[in-house]
Amino acid sequence: MQQKRRRTYTGSTTLLKELNRSLVLEALRQQGSLSRAQLAGLTGLTAATVSNIVEELMAEGYVRSEGRGASQGGRKPTLLSLAAGARQAVAVDVAVDRVTVALTDLLARPLAMEVLPSPAGKAPLAVVQEVAAAVAGLVERRRCPPVLGVGVAFPGPTDVETGTALTAPNLPGWDHVPLRDLLAERVGLPVYVENDANAAALGERGYGAARGVRHLIFLLLDLGIGGGFLFGGEIYRGFQGAAGEVGHMIIDINGRRCGCGSTGCLETVASGIALTRRLAERAGKEEREKLSLLLDAARAGDAQVRADLSEAARCIGAAVASLANTFNPEMIILGGRLAVEYPPLFDLAVETARPRLLPLIQHHTQIALTSLGRNVCLVGAACLVLQRVFRPLRLATTAP
Repeated sequence: MQQKRRRTYTGSTTLLKELNRSLVLEALRQQGSLSRAQLAGLTGLTAATVSNIVEELMAEGYVRSEGRGASQGGRKPTLLSLAAGARQAVAVDVAVDRVTVALTDLLARPLAMEVLPSPAGKAPLAVVQEVAAAVAGLVERRRCPPVLGVGVAFPGPTDVETGTALTAPNLPGWDHVPLRDLLAERVGLPVYVENDANAAALGERGYGAARGVRHLIFLLLDLGIGGGFLFGGEIYRGFQGAAGEVGHMIIDINGRRCGCGSTGCLETVASGIALTRRLAERAGKEEREKLSLLLDAARAGDAQVRADLSEAARCIGAAVASLANTFNPEMIILGGRLAVEYPPLFDLAVETARPRLLPLIQHHTQIALTSLGRNVCLVGAACLVLQRVFRPLRLATTAP
């Protein structure tokens, strides 16, 4: 098989300019207000280069003056900051029970949002058309500044090069769907597609609890269970792009059959789908309950629901320990509605995981709750667009 060759850009003036711009923008994104001298110090660029880039970025609306800073012995410097509202991105979070579409600013903060019905049971094209209509509506209502593109967080393995949704264990019929092309044709914007847990991991690293962390595992605990792995600051995808399906770790070889076709997967006992199905079975209902009802019951003191959630938490904790012992990440972050909206689950998962970590890594692995709440996948989806502004060199030089 012929191997793909990496592009090289040696001596490219255009690439060097893009790199320098991204260094300045990234410094302002990370640090807030900075003077030109501080930007030169942080980026390693010359003062003249920084001044030229800043003037260019101010003319384009990306950077604005924030007034004067403290004097360091001479004239007070002019402080500069990122103009977060200068451009916007569209973020789309496709989940089993809903699709959320949002407009965000350059700091990935949602500005306007629309929640669409569940995509389950619908043809992918019908869902794409609903999303495209929502995007058009949000953009028109807000009369927003230029939109850079659309990021889509999808609940299953994806081919990021082609923007294809490869499969979705909990969304039958979503196999090899050219999601990027279908949506781009209807919205007229660049579209980027990524697995939802991978997107969430990017969101946490860029805008959440994992800033500066290079080795990160994010566990998305919702109706399904997924994992996003960042190793060396880059997403680890595996041979076929399917890495991170933590919900299909086998925890009981004699357990219940999973939707993936195997038995005893983590999802069969610890996912929102499994928990809501169990609640419905006890009530003699054929259709599973909504996750919000299950969480309401737990918060109201339903002993059986709390027992189910405790069992789920212990299984998740065992999975966290196994992942930590196998991959030795700096941080493991738990997100999704099960973790965010029922804090005892997070607490018990950590309590279960901690004593099962290898002594060598026990005191050096952080286990944290997402700092981005229910919006973590939306923030991650926005990152798919915004990283083209803040990290274009990395994206360009790793392209096939």
